[in-house]
Amino acid sequence: MRTGVNLAALATIALAFPSASSAQEWGFPGLGNAEFAAITAGGPAPRRDLTGAWDPGQAGIAGGDNYFNARTVPPLTPLGKEMLSRNRPTHGPYTAKVFEGNDPLTTQGDPSGFPRILNYEFRPMRIVQTPKAVLMLYSFNQSWRIIWTDGRALPQDPDPRWFGYSVGRWEDDTTFVVETVGLTERTWLDSGGFPHSEALRVQERYRRASENVIELTVTITDPLVYAKPWISRDRLPLKKLPEETDFLEQIYAASEVTGFKQNIADKARTQ
Repeated sequence: MRTGVNLAALATIALAFPSASSAQEWGFPGLGNAEFAAITAGGPAPRRDLTGAWDPGQAGIAGGDNYFNARTVPPLTPLGKEMLSRNRPTHGPYTAKVFEGNDPLTTQGDPSGFPRILNYEFRPMRIVQTPKAVLMLYSFNQSWRIIWTDGRALPQDPDPRWFGYSVGRWEDDTTFVVETVGLTERTWLDSGGFPHSEALRVQERYRRASENVIELTVTITDPLVYAKPWISRDRLPLKKLPEETDFLEQIYAASEVTGFKQNIADKARTQ
């Protein structure tokens, strides 16, 4: 829930004084639709630079038309159908009853993992560039990734990880391309239960369209689960926030997951 912050005031300050100390807020949850739309392109994009605090806006949060569906997801392979049949999401086109849900994030407190961190509950993030890596710091679940830019190759037979192994390169002065492999199939691609195998390969394209806007495109390739590659995020705009912005802590703590089961899921079973 996005509460507790004067969003209009923050957005107004960000537009007028992007680095003003008066823009500081504690626990900023993200921009509403009007405030997001109010942030304009600004000046030209700086060369090979994604540094800053960025907000995907309401479109970053899966829900309504943002859920994957038959129009956006290609046909599943037999393995993909079998994997999907085991999942019991409480959102999206294959919604189960709340007490039947087995989403590893919301019912067990597992990490959202990658690329789910971009497909569901994608909230404000911070990008930090170093000489040999780009760091992605996500406010949701206090998660982070390292994208290596030192020229190393991706591992050939990696041990699966929640966020995989990532390398990045600049395609040109405004487009940063990331390739990720080695992802554990314990995670879902979104909150709707769409699965993936360890053969999954994800490409991210961050195009710095202007001073205040990055466009993100995410391509999913998993030949064991999906008939062809497909795009889960198509030029999703990220808007620049004041550098001083402090993000709201949004963590699926194990104790809160237990509370959800006791207070909501288990009670729904008996009603």
